[in-house]
Amino acid sequence: MNKEVELLGRYLHILNEGRLLKNKDGFIIHASSSSVLIEDDRTLIVDTSVKDDCYNITKNLKDLGYMPEDIDIIINTHLHGDHRGCNNLFVNAEKYAHPLQIDDSSIKSVYFLNIKNVSILETPGHVPGHISVVFKNELGITIVIAGDAIPTRNNYYKWVPPRISYNPKEAIESMEKIVKIADVIIPGHDSMLVLK
Repeated sequence: MNKEVELLGRYLHILNEGRLLKNKDGFIIHASSSSVLIEDDRTLIVDTSVKDDCYNITKNLKDLGYMPEDIDIIINTHLHGDHRGCNNLFVNAEKYAHPLQIDDSSIKSVYFLNIKNVSILETPGHVPGHISVVFKNELGITIVIAGDAIPTRNNYYKWVPPRISYNPKEAIESMEKIVKIADVIIPGHDSMLVLK
């Protein structure tokens, strides 16, 4: 096991590492979000990627001893298709998002959710009502699942907001909030960042 994976602890698993493919002009041609399993007082997944990744997510869940019907909760950082593409796979899961993102009655407000080691951080900028999920693991490490508040490692390294942002100023403020509290960041479309 490598050092980065050890930092995640025993109860957080990256089921699908996010990817972002661009053409030679810099336009996105494929986006697949990170999907993260957290085993807490209930079992939850943050973001479920695109439909093309459902097989990979299911396989990785099975490797951890779970079936899709075992998942209690889905939290979507926002409701773009590349972050909720496999939501329907989890037939027994309650689905949550920020109220400004909710577009149908099957999704509940994330502010009705109470899980022991998980908290919600408002991180608008990419879209109104974007959230990040904060998990404090058994090692005392704070892990922020950033969604598209920090979509790639380069957004952090170059300190630039997501290319698609309804409010770039808010996006930078959200990045600042995340970096202030995070030991580890799981970007929406890239491999994890270790800050501390």
